[in-house]
Amino acid sequence: MGSDEQNLVVAHDLGKRYGDFIALHPLNVKVSSGEFFGVFGPNGAGKS
Repeated sequence: MGSDEQNLVVAHDLGKRYGDFIALHPLNVKVSSGEFFGVFGPNGAGKS
């Protein structure tokens, strides 16, 4: 990618737990200008 890349969304070590249950393992995400990013999963899985 070029040096004029603009990060629109950056998340480091994003995760979610409910007690001992790990609902989302920590992840790192970077979405730059011009890129597409989607989250897929079944209905009721908590994507929103």
